[in-house]
This record gives sequence, C-alpha cells and structure tokens, in this order.
Amino acid sequence: MKIASLLCGVLLLAAAAIAPAQKAQLLIERDAQGLSILGDVSSAANAEILRATAASKFPNANLDMQTSESVLLPPDWSLITDQTLRALADTYSAKAVVTQDSIQIAGLASNADDWEMALARLRSHLGTAYSLHANVAIVSNGRTMRDMCSQMYDAALEERQVEFSNSSTTLSTSAHALLDTLLLLARDCDPSEFRISAGAHDVATGEARARAIRDYLVAGGIAADRIVVEGRSASGRRAGRVHISVKF
Repeated sequence: MKIASLLCGVLLLAAAAIAPAQKAQLLIERDAQGLSILGDVSSAANAEILRATAASKFPNANLDMQTSESVLLPPDWSLITDQTLRALADTYSAKAVVTQDSIQIAGLASNADDWEMALARLRSHLGTAYSLHANVAIVSNGRTMRDMCSQMYDAALEERQVEFSNSSTTLSTSAHALLDTLLLLARDCDPSEFRISAGAHDVATGEARARAIRDYLVAGGIAADRIVVEGRSASGRRAGRVHISVKF
C-alpha cells in the first residue's frame, strides 16, 4: 500500500467531512500535483490576489481557478480567502471551504509546528463572525502505515456521530456522509474488524441501529464477518450515541 494511495483516500475524506454549504462559498483544494480554487469572490481584485498568492505559494502546482463575483459577500472576504489559501501552503494535501461565517479545513500536513503557525496566522485575521474548524492530521515518514491509517480513522470520527432520523433506526443523511467517509478510507486502510456499539432507550433498538450501520457498510463493500455489532440500553444524551472502532 503506497503513501500516494493513502493520500487519495485522505482527500476523499476531506471532501466527505466538509459538507457543501447552501450559501456563498469558496472551495480551495490542493494536493501534490495541483491546486483548485472554485466559487465566489468579492471582486476582480480578490480573484487576482488569489491568483498571485497561488503563483507565489504553489509555484509548481497546476492551477484550476473558476470563480464568479458576488456583491453580497462581507467586506473582509478577500482577506479571509487569501489567508486561507496561504494556510494551505503548509499542508501536504487539504481541502478548505470558506463561507460568510465559517472556515473548514481537512487534510494532511507533514510538519506540526509549521501547520500550527499557519493556523495561528489565519486565526489572527478572523473576527468574531467567523468560526474555524481544522481537521488536519500530522504524518511523518517515520510512521507506519498502520499508525497513519489509525490516525485517519480517528480524524474521520472525531466530534462526529452517526445520527438516526427522528430517534428511529433509519440512518440520517449526515450518517450516510460519515459512513461514506469510512468506506472511502477502507479502500486504502482496510481494517480487520469494525466494532459498532449503538445506544438507545432499549437494547433491541440499539441492536437495530447497529445492524443498520453494519448493513450500510456491507452494501459499500465491507465483509459482514468483519463487523461486530452490539446494542446498549442508555438514557439521556447517551441514549443516541454510537461508538465505532476499528482494529488492524
């Protein structure tokens, strides 16, 4: 299993982890070969600033830039989008989505110190109107593929939950997105076991929820005999929680 193959899975993880917004947004994606900048800019000057930064920070990348001007964007849009692009220069592969009130970044970086400095610079330009969520895994040549795969699964599951529609056993749309992420990772990082523990007000419903998750993964190509499911009886906030762990 090659590192390039894992990176492909990571970029797909980023795409799944960042849900598309229904408002104005700019999507920036980079990998070892190319850089794409797609979406809304506040002006022709904003587009030119991004193009100049791309040439300066990503001199060897093939640039795909497709933007359209919008007058409805906040006055600091040009600054925020440019600083986000600059932050991605300190990643190995990443995807960022900038909207009028948030920035979401997911991907890989090889140097923790450089990435933290880039993130700090970006935060210094953000006002209170913006939220920033960065899910960037730090990897190094000295780490084993098993360690890297474990980290990517942890990153995919961090602060995310498999949710069910109206407290039922039917997977929600957001649950599909999360499970699709795990299926994409499994193409490069193939666990020997998935363990799914689902909570509900009664054990039977918990088991039905765990089986719904198992069935979705099996439909996506995971062998059923590698998935262990269990239901739990819980109350309060814990009633709907699902725990997914993987073993290599």
